[in-house]
Amino acid sequence: MEKYRKTVDPAHPYQGPNALEWDNTDFETFIKQHLWTKTAKEYMRVIIRSISSMEPSEQSVLALMMSVAGSGGFEPMLEVTEESAQGLKVKDDEVVTVSCQNGLQVTGQRLIIATPPSATDKITFEPILPVERREIHKRYVFGDYIKVIVTYEEEFLAQKGFSW
Repeated sequence: MEKYRKTVDPAHPYQGPNALEWDNTDFETFIKQHLWTKTAKEYMRVIIRSISSMEPSEQSVLALMMSVAGSGGFEPMLEVTEESAQGLKVKDDEVVTVSCQNGLQVTGQRLIIATPPSATDKITFEPILPVERREIHKRYVFGDYIKVIVTYEEEFLAQKGFSW
């Protein structure tokens, strides 16, 4: 899977060699075409459900690969470390200004947008987001459940042999 995600530039997903095909193919079809064993197929389905809260049949290969490529791979999306997808990644020299409809303006070095990608069409970006990014956001939807990640100071479950 890593070799496939490396062919997608998250900033320009429609410029990849498989973009048109992948945009019209759901991930369940992709799994059936590219994975051979029952165990590998089921494992990939579990991974997809974990990172997107959706069934593989409910999202395009391109949308998922864009998300995975932007996170640096499947593993960083699943693990919880400072360097993982759950970690904050920003350029320190950037300045962000948020202008609200009520006239309030807030400026800072970081901005966290806690909305699903499909809701970004309600936000005005300057400079405007590339058309490829806007299109992929329209197609990328999340499932109907919430994922919660809990971390503990001590690995008490692993110490008792319960962690995998």
